[in-house]
Amino acid sequence: MILYSLERAMQMNLVSGDYDSKAEKLMMGLMENTTVKFEVINSLADCQGIGHFPRVFGHFSYGQAFATSAYIEYNKRVSSSKDSSQ
Repeated sequence: MILYSLERAMQMNLVSGDYDSKAEKLMMGLMENTTVKFEVINSLADCQGIGHFPRVFGHFSYGQAFATSAYIEYNKRVSSSKDSSQ
């Protein structure tokens, strides 16, 4: 979720400075917790209500959705920067 939020903030120019290296570290962490079938492991279980966060980690749709969105946004930015540098 942090990587997705950072990517969107960079796209909308809501953050100043260079966050590329931080985004890259976040992506590396995400990929370390992703299987070859692109299943995100070790994500926190879904919230069960206001203030009720179970301490259960595994493969959950909530984490999978944000990871997929973050991966897409990260790769759009990295691909566009590679295209502009060529």
